[in-house]
Amino acid sequence: MDMSLLRIATGLCLAAAVGLLAVKAVAQSPPVVAPDVEHIAAGITVAGQDVSGLTVDEAAARLQDIYGERLERGAVTVRAAGLTWRLTPAKARVRFDALGSAKRALDAGRSAHGAPVDVPLAVDYSKGRVERFAGRIDRRLRRKPRDAQLRISVTRVRVTHSRRGRDIDGRRLAREIGQALQDPHIGRVVEPKLLRPKPKVTAGELRRSATTVITIHQASFTLRLLRTPRSSAATRSLSASPAIRRRAGCSPFRASRSTRSGRFPTAHGRASSPARPSPVAAPPIR
Repeated sequence: MDMSLLRIATGLCLAAAVGLLAVKAVAQSPPVVAPDVEHIAAGITVAGQDVSGLTVDEAAARLQDIYGERLERGAVTVRAAGLTWRLTPAKARVRFDALGSAKRALDAGRSAHGAPVDVPLAVDYSKGRVERFAGRIDRRLRRKPRDAQLRISVTRVRVTHSRRGRDIDGRRLAREIGQALQDPHIGRVVEPKLLRPKPKVTAGELRRSATTVITIHQASFTLRLLRTPRSSAATRSLSASPAIRRRAGCSPFRASRSTRSGRFPTAHGRASSPARPSPVAAPPIR
């Protein structure tokens, strides 16, 4: 019985000694230090927002809070010639990478060596969709210039006025829309410059080139000399001689007029066919 108690006491002493040695080893071991987290260098900004002294995660969270709503939901509006178009970020497939923007700031701080640097945001969009959107606006606004024309009737000469065309630079509009989608500081309303191409022929040039026009009214045997000085047309009528009228079967005392049958009225008011000239006998051969 005494031997068993002695063994138990010996085991307890050994266990206590081992425990003391373990505690002493742990106390003498060096403390575990957490790895250092790199911070963005001083003087580094992202789209004008200061992120110096922040970690990458902290900078990404700040950029998302400040610019995320505008970049991911703010639509771009295009206004021109009294018309309006809207392009949403979803249709343009805009993707804002806040974490990537923060990593850009960290890399810029490593190579800046203390110099201030502004880093652009990591924003991507579909250039093809933006170009097609700008192309639709360009086709809607495009209007060819209209040249002046000379309209001639039997009794009148009229000059129609020319008109300037209308157009825009579609490629420039696509670039401006892309800049508005990527930069939150640029306004979201784009107003492209309207181009006004000139016509090839103006009304003044047409009047100077076509000053006199002659028309002939067969039914009334009237020849008219129409002139287009400046902005109004002066008309001068030259009637056929009485001899020509008598030969055509018309009354020499009043103006002739055409009928449905194509005949000419006589002096008695009855329509008759135009008189043909009488044949002249050839002189005998001697």
